[in-house]
Amino acid sequence: MKKPLLRSALLIVLLLFVVACSKNDDSDNPEDTPIGLTSADYTPDGYFDGVLYYQITSADNHEAEISKCKSSVKEVQVPDNIIIDREKYVISALGAKAFYACSALTSVEIPNGVTSIGRQAFYGCSALTSVEIPNGVTSIGDCAFSDCSNLVTVIIPKSVTSIGDCAFSGCSHLASAKIPNSVTSIGDEAFSGCSSLTSITIPNSVKRIGEDAFSSCSGLTYVTIGNSVSVIGDCAFENCTSLTSVTTGNSVTSIGWYAFSGCSALTSVLIGNSVSVIGDYAFNGCSSLTSITFPSNVASIGDCAFKGCDLSKVISKNVNPHDISTSAFNQETFLNATLYVPEGTVDQYKAKDGWKEFRLITDH
Repeated sequence: MKKPLLRSALLIVLLLFVVACSKNDDSDNPEDTPIGLTSADYTPDGYFDGVLYYQITSADNHEAEISKCKSSVKEVQVPDNIIIDREKYVISALGAKAFYACSALTSVEIPNGVTSIGRQAFYGCSALTSVEIPNGVTSIGDCAFSDCSNLVTVIIPKSVTSIGDCAFSGCSHLASAKIPNSVTSIGDEAFSGCSSLTSITIPNSVKRIGEDAFSSCSGLTYVTIGNSVSVIGDCAFENCTSLTSVTTGNSVTSIGWYAFSGCSALTSVLIGNSVSVIGDYAFNGCSSLTSITFPSNVASIGDCAFKGCDLSKVISKNVNPHDISTSAFNQETFLNATLYVPEGTVDQYKAKDGWKEFRLITDH
């Protein structure tokens, strides 16, 4: 009698154990469970889950990237990780052209494990209105958000060190883009054509502003350039027609060709003490500029640098003036503006090419 009872008790305990294990397996939150894919889901664009395509980028490190997205998708939440053939891979990158021309895409959530946003990742996502780039991303690739014409705000984290060429070019509704102190380089045409931007502060961490970086930002009214920038690239702020004030940091040594050309509303320019070269056409067409002061280190002023500027007052602080281009200024400027030079240097200026074209030279 005891043996059957003992068997029954053992059977009950075993059943309870199995049920408990089953419940424990089912306790995981389904939302936290990585998507599972197999080799049967592989296509030439990557492993496909119905919305996103994935490519394994490092089998050893168990890393993968988003390689493509279904073009009709409107909202996307990129997962933290993915399971492929029973192996878990962390999503560490949004690859080149990952969301290219997904014109219906309105929002995207990017996980914290992503460290890079690839070339043209969101190019032409014309319905995208905002994006928050997570902490951990160090680079924003070339043309990453180019032509996202309805993008209004972007949050760039302090982990980002470089903003690629054309990264936000053509984002005509972008009204706010705060560049953090971690960024060291702003690429060519990075914000070109962002006509809704009204002000920009280049932090002290930035060393280079690329060519055309902010060209045709027609709503931009104010620019402050940090103290680590050494080069303002050619055409960097060309045709920023609402720009009224520019302050360059003391580390800037060169202002490139056409850097501020066509900035017709510009009334105030403070050139930093380290500037030695002002390129051809640098301030060409700045018709509202009536005065300019050159610090003591300026050695070269290029052809037509101030052509089209209605200058009445020019101040040079260099006690040992160099020859400059004879076409650096308008003929009207040479005839009507007063050139103020350091005390005792009038004769030196009258002997130097370019400077000697001024009819009115006096010391101060």
